[in-house]
Amino acid sequence: MFAIRNFQQAHRACIAAARNGDAKAQHHMASMARSSGELEAAFHWAGQSAEQNHAPGQLLLAGLYRNGEGTEANAEAAARLLRA
Repeated sequence: MFAIRNFQQAHRACIAAARNGDAKAQHHMASMARSSGELEAAFHWAGQSAEQNHAPGQLLLAGLYRNGEGTEANAEAAARLLRA
């Protein structure tokens, strides 16, 4: 087992899986993008994850909608995701 020590390593570890549709990897990509201030990328990856009913992706996407990060603020969309 190894530990990923920084976003560069994490990005390299997750990007291929995320592009191939892995919801957990997409959620990780969204989290890293949000932490790095890349809000449009965070919104993209969280959306991909949420579309697959991945609960952490749905929660992250709801937060992005609520705060208007990477998209226009949309309380209704955030609430829908939290109820899903």
